Amino acid sequence: MNDVWVVGAEEKYPNELLDGRLNAEASTIGLIWNDPLIIDETKLTSKEFLSIDGRFYFECAKQLRSKGVVEFDEVSVISNLEKEVLDKFQDKGGYQAINNIAKVVSI
Repeated sequence: MNDVWVVGAEEKYPNELLDGRLNAEASTIGLIWNDPLIIDETKLTSKEFLSIDGRFYFECAKQLRSKGVVEFDEVSVISNLEKEVLDKFQDKGGYQAINNIAKVVSI
C-alpha cells in the first residue's frame, strides 16, 4: 500500500481510519472538479488528503484556480497546468481519468 498513501500516513493513522478513505478523497476531488469554486469556499489544503493521488489532483485544482480557471474542461487543464505537472497528470490517465471520477459524483 505504500504507493497509495503519502509518507507516514500508514504509521500515523490506524487502518480503521484509512479504510474507505480513498473513496472519500475521490469523491471530494470529484466534487472539486465539478465545481472548482469549492476551493475558494473552503479551507481545504493538500494536507487533508492522505493519498498520493488525492493530494496530486487537489494541487492541480489549486494551480488551475490560481490562474482563474472556473471550469475544469480538457482545454483549460492542458492550457493551464505547468508542463511538469501536466506530464504527471497525463501519466495518471489524463483528463479522462479525472473526468470519470467527476462524472460519478453528484454535487
